[in-house]
Amino acid sequence: MYIHKIKALALWYSIAIIIPLLFRPTLIVHWQVLALFFVWGFLTITEPALPKNNPVDDPTKRSLVLLAWISTAIPLCLWAYWGKHAVPDRYTIAGACLMAAGISYRFWALKVLGRFFSRNIEIQPGHRLISKGPYRLVRHPAYTGSLLIFFGQSLFLGQPLVAFVSVASFFLAYTHRIEVEEIQLYRQFPREYDDYRRRTKKMIPFIY
Repeated sequence: MYIHKIKALALWYSIAIIIPLLFRPTLIVHWQVLALFFVWGFLTITEPALPKNNPVDDPTKRSLVLLAWISTAIPLCLWAYWGKHAVPDRYTIAGACLMAAGISYRFWALKVLGRFFSRNIEIQPGHRLISKGPYRLVRHPAYTGSLLIFFGQSLFLGQPLVAFVSVASFFLAYTHRIEVEEIQLYRQFPREYDDYRRRTKKMIPFIY
C-alpha cells in the first residue's frame, strides 16, 4: 500500500514540482518548495487506500488530476522565474493558513468517510449515507478542503490572480462531478438523500 503511494508521490513531485524548476534547480531546496513537498506528501500518505479490485474510472477524475497539475505547476513557474523569494509576506502567510485549513478539513472528511472513500464515482458494497462530522454542514467537504488547498497554494507562492483562476476552475470541475455523484447517491438512497440535500449545502457552508 505505502509503496504504491510513494511511487505516486514521486511521480507527482517529478511532473508538478521538479520539472517546472529544471532551470532553477537551487530553488528545489527553497523553504517554500519544501513546504509544498510536505503538503503533497501528507495528502498522499494520509489518503485512504483504495480496494485492489477498484477498476472503475471516469473522465472527471482524469480532468481533476490534470487541473491539479496545472494549478501547481503554473504558480510554481511564475514564482520561480518572476517572483520574489524573500521573507514571507502577507500572501505567503495567508496561503499557508488556507492550506493548513484545507488539509485539516479534507483529512477530517476522509477520516469520517472511511472505507466508503473512492476516487471514482461509484456506490460500494454495503454503502451507507454519511451525514456526521463535516458532512453535517456540506455534502462534499473533501472538495471544500481541496478548494482551500489550491487557493492557498497559489497565494503561498505570491500569485493571487492565479489563486482565483485556480479555485474558479476547480469549483466548476467539482460542480460537474458533484452532479454526477449525486445522481448515483439519490438512486441509492432516494428518500434519505433527498432529505439530506434539503438541510445541507454542496461545498460552501450556508452558501452553496
